[in-house]
Amino acid sequence: MQASLLGISEGAPVLSLERVTRDQHGRLFEYTWAIYRGDRYRLVSHLTLDGPPDEVTPRVTPTL
Repeated sequence: MQASLLGISEGAPVLSLERVTRDQHGRLFEYTWAIYRGDRYRLVSHLTLDGPPDEVTPRVTPTL
């Protein structure tokens, strides 16, 4: 079903993202699941060994 909605053939590569957001008490208040066409987006992530893990900010950008 997702392939037809995205206008791609069944089995084509996709980027699937899942996000869970919690409040200050650890309670879930938002859940998001998104699928993007694999030929239209690029995932860029800069990793470092310095600092805490929460400083890593991946970005998803459309390709032109």
